[in-house]
Amino acid sequence: MKYSVRLNKDKNIGKVVYIVEGARRELTLLSHIFSNILDYSVVIAPRKELPYVKYESKRNRLSRVYLICAYESNIAFIDNQKGQNYLNQVFKVLYEDYQLELSDAATYFIFDRDMKSNKGREFNKLIPKLKNSRDNGVDMNGMLLTSYPALEAYTKSCIDNTAIDWIKSARELKLKVAAAQYQQDKISDKQILDACCNMLVSINDMAGRNLTEKDLDDFAELNKVIFEKEEDYLTQQEMYRILSLISISFIDLGLMEMENI
Repeated sequence: MKYSVRLNKDKNIGKVVYIVEGARRELTLLSHIFSNILDYSVVIAPRKELPYVKYESKRNRLSRVYLICAYESNIAFIDNQKGQNYLNQVFKVLYEDYQLELSDAATYFIFDRDMKSNKGREFNKLIPKLKNSRDNGVDMNGMLLTSYPALEAYTKSCIDNTAIDWIKSARELKLKVAAAQYQQDKISDKQILDACCNMLVSINDMAGRNLTEKDLDDFAELNKVIFEKEEDYLTQQEMYRILSLISISFIDLGLMEMENI
């Protein structure tokens, strides 16, 4: 199945928060996409440092993207007290310096399903909780978007057809991307559309249906199906199907529009 996706660079996305596990790669990738390709203002909060402005848009001053590095790469940090205390400190600074109110922001959690650092039981616990970018009821706001097995799945999907691609480990994927000299800061607007189409093909194949508007309101069911499929691949074939769900956030924000959604 082929998908047609277009980029909406004039979309006012308001305030958007990404909480990422990596101290460098995720920040570099998302900063490049939002500042260099889409021309939105970006604020980066690196681990153990005060937030600083990475890029100030000259075109869209009503939209600002906040990239926050998690306290640690283990996804369990989201749900424990140490991790919550850390995020509260970061959000306090962001409120004081940039008037960021989390209740007014779309929030996304970007983590890898790397079995050496992130355990399946943690994903099972968080997938039902982190289902909507703006309103999860009694739970914290935010949508969990996983890369299988690592962020490089997104980089590779920008350049290659990853809809039918497999890998044994996060380490092997990182080495493969490095050997091919795929560079995050060279990704183009066309390539992020290609990555989105690759993701949509994989979702359709794994879930037996297309992504829908309903999934954006409540991503838990589809997220669970994808996760369980990946776990089955890992158990039966000892391989991951290369897939990154980061493009879900671009669709959710209205930055990417599908013809059939």
